[in-house]
Amino acid sequence: MDESPVELISQVTELNDISEYMQDEQLDRALHLIVKILFEKGAVPAIKAPAIITELQALAAVFAFKATFYATIGKGGSEETKKKNIYFTAKEAIGKLCDAMKYLSK
Repeated sequence: MDESPVELISQVTELNDISEYMQDEQLDRALHLIVKILFEKGAVPAIKAPAIITELQALAAVFAFKATFYATIGKGGSEETKKKNIYFTAKEAIGKLCDAMKYLSK
């Protein structure tokens, strides 16, 4: 399941595009951790996994709150809708990543 260098660069470029669009330091931190996990094999030693899982889970919770805000209180236009969808996706994806990473800490 090795990806070609072009596919990897494309993934990073897409994450960078999301970062530039969202302008959110917390999302940037989550994306940074995700890229590190994806592209640096062995970057997360088992001893550090619990702290990273906790941080990512906390970020996922923040994104859930932001997504709900944009979906309800922040109703106002298409910009809010786009950001809401990104936050919902980030929350779900990070939660699943944390579930997978829990095996590293055992």
